[in-house]
Amino acid sequence: MTKLERNKTIAILITVLLVGLVIFLFFYFKPKVQPQPIITFQFYQLVVMCISAFFTLSAVLVALFKDQIYAKFKYAELLIKNREDAFICENEAHSDQQVMGSPIIESYETILIVENIGNSLAEDCTFQLTALVFKTDNNTEIKEDIDVSKVKFLNWNNSEKEETLIYPKNRATVSVLKITKDEMRGPNNGQGDQSAAPILSIGGIKVNQKHMSNGVWIADFTLCSKRIDPINYKLCVEWKGSWKSRKYDLLKEQIRIKRIK
Repeated sequence: MTKLERNKTIAILITVLLVGLVIFLFFYFKPKVQPQPIITFQFYQLVVMCISAFFTLSAVLVALFKDQIYAKFKYAELLIKNREDAFICENEAHSDQQVMGSPIIESYETILIVENIGNSLAEDCTFQLTALVFKTDNNTEIKEDIDVSKVKFLNWNNSEKEETLIYPKNRATVSVLKITKDEMRGPNNGQGDQSAAPILSIGGIKVNQKHMSNGVWIADFTLCSKRIDPINYKLCVEWKGSWKSRKYDLLKEQIRIKRIK
């Protein structure tokens, strides 16, 4: 039984006992009520007694449901947004590594922003991949078996923290997808786009096996926080499986990401 259910049960029992006591006293003493005028003092005394009874009952209800009453006025509300319009941002290599004066792109990422638009602290925030499905070009579904208990929470704000606090009117970031070159394949021989093999990771899991390098990935994520209902976030990733050294070419030819609502 939750705390709210327990408080409701206690409130119902108190109400039933009070009503039962009044009914018992009425039938036990069988008072004979005769209409008679009351003086001004008695009238005000009766009003004070009613007000006292009202505030006593209100104090009991507030004590039982203070957390729920507090939540009506002080609450955290989380909103998930993508950082880039196309869901992809570039990570450049070290500043001294350049090709023809242009920085070398080391990887691409999809970074989401989680914003607290409420007026209370969002505690114990976690972000996790909860489901993953792959579809080939001919729309054949290949479900990836993911043991949710073994999937780690994603790290917040490019750190090692799997849990975070988000203050009101503040935000945190989380990386849900990353594309990197497989440097084990050797140098690109001047043809970085063709010979460098990319590694696609979704939710911290490397997913581009040979039979899944060209198709559509459907990824489900869940955002959890204390005293907030879980929030689901779904991404559709159309992936062609090749590396491009420029973001423009990558988005034009190799990848398309969109949110599914």
